[in-house]
Amino acid sequence: MKSMLSLLVLALFLTSCGSTQKIDKKALAKVKKVAVIVYSVPQKIDFRDDPTKENEVSLLGMIAKAFTVGEGSKAATLSQKAFIHAVNKNKNSPFKIANCKEVRENKAFAKLVKDINDKAAKAAVAAPKKKEGGMMGWMKKANSMMGSSSAKNLSSAPVGLASFGLATQWGEGNATTGKDGESDYIKKALDVLGVDGVLLINDLGYSFSCKACIGGTGAASTGSAFHASIITKGGKSILDVNQWFGTTSFSTGVVSGIVNPLSQDKMFVAHGEKMAEEFIEQVVETLEK
Repeated sequence: MKSMLSLLVLALFLTSCGSTQKIDKKALAKVKKVAVIVYSVPQKIDFRDDPTKENEVSLLGMIAKAFTVGEGSKAATLSQKAFIHAVNKNKNSPFKIANCKEVRENKAFAKLVKDINDKAAKAAVAAPKKKEGGMMGWMKKANSMMGSSSAKNLSSAPVGLASFGLATQWGEGNATTGKDGESDYIKKALDVLGVDGVLLINDLGYSFSCKACIGGTGAASTGSAFHASIITKGGKSILDVNQWFGTTSFSTGVVSGIVNPLSQDKMFVAHGEKMAEEFIEQVVETLEK
């Protein structure tokens, strides 16, 4: 009975909520088409009890880590495509989003992304690697398992996009990170894509979640804690939204923390659809105030 009560409390807690940090209604009214140029997610998708807690992997996530870890790049690619499709289908959306193929096949943009990724790859190779043994090495390894590694802000991106890491804390700031090359990327993307604005999404809380689990067995879904920003020419952000959700409409069975790998694609698609729903609802709600 106590376990069931805990599940009910968790179900009530894991409803979505968020806020609009900034909106320039006059500027947004001029935006008819945007392009997603950043859709950052964690490199590995783990179980979390609360997606809004920075890199906080759940006990279930620790147990299941060897069996159920989603690939960030694949999750980002599928979710981004589903997000764009859902926003464009939503009659309440005040703007349209360029589809993935349109952005990916823009040769100037593709070169821009390649240059950034090549530069990042060279920097990673050149970076000194420090090995630590003994108690210090063991402690760092343990911290990594608990989700508090120094690499916690590393991110993955969809095929064809650049990424500059994850936001450090959900609910504060916007989708930008301030990393080297990011502002230049935004400026050049606006120039070559010919859109009214670019949309950046930073989903630092992308994770597996349990809709109803007892002992790691039940129904699994995904949760999110994301920042979304629309930036127009001149580098001005005209819309900053923070939003999160604990589950989506799709769920699949999980046994002892192990999610069927064949179900993960559907989970990632449902994640993008849910994100679109929450994003547009937040934007429309703010515009109507």
